[in-house]
Amino acid sequence: MIVCVGACQRPSNEGQERSYMLERKEDGVYIVIANYENVWNYEVATNGKVSLFSSAKNYIAATNAMAIMFRERKESERRRASDAEMRKNTITDIQWSEASPDKKYLIVGYENPVVRSMKNASLFRLDTLTISHIVRTDSLVDVGWMNNSATLLILERYGKYSKKPSGILGALAGHPISIATYRLRAIDILSGSQTCEIVQTGVEQSIAEIRKNPIRSKNPSDGK
Repeated sequence: MIVCVGACQRPSNEGQERSYMLERKEDGVYIVIANYENVWNYEVATNGKVSLFSSAKNYIAATNAMAIMFRERKESERRRASDAEMRKNTITDIQWSEASPDKKYLIVGYENPVVRSMKNASLFRLDTLTISHIVRTDSLVDVGWMNNSATLLILERYGKYSKKPSGILGALAGHPISIATYRLRAIDILSGSQTCEIVQTGVEQSIAEIRKNPIRSKNPSDGK
């Protein structure tokens, strides 16, 4: 279940025409989505709004992005699991944790992401070890923070399987083709208000993450 304030909005395409003229911001936050054909970079504004930063339809660029993301996901899972292990004497039964940049808040999860989908998380104030927010979703892909620690970002995925002939054949062979919709939930830490925005729909066989910088093709001709 996802809680939204207002309707989920589609991201702006501003920046699509000039994707390779843009330079990333040193304090930026991005969502990267990739499959074996495309890679998309979305910039997240301080209010949680999402806009397309750059895109590439190129097999080499896309597979390179996926390789980077798979490697970083493993590193992130190890880091978050290690951080949770050190905190289990004060917060029990947690499997992963991620502190805010100012170290005043801690988002923790109770499912091992290596074993099952993440669906539940809690946000703690570290000075009092009290829960300030509870997050429930069908599938939590990644968490992140705006650099001012004022906004918690929750990237969610909602999927179905392709019913195209290729999808049906893949399902019969034991390899169904998943089609994902990605949504970003932004939680204002002080007020508790939430907004959600559709980042992208209809993405086949993809992965996504929240990053501090985009992944872009080195060849400007590969971009849109």
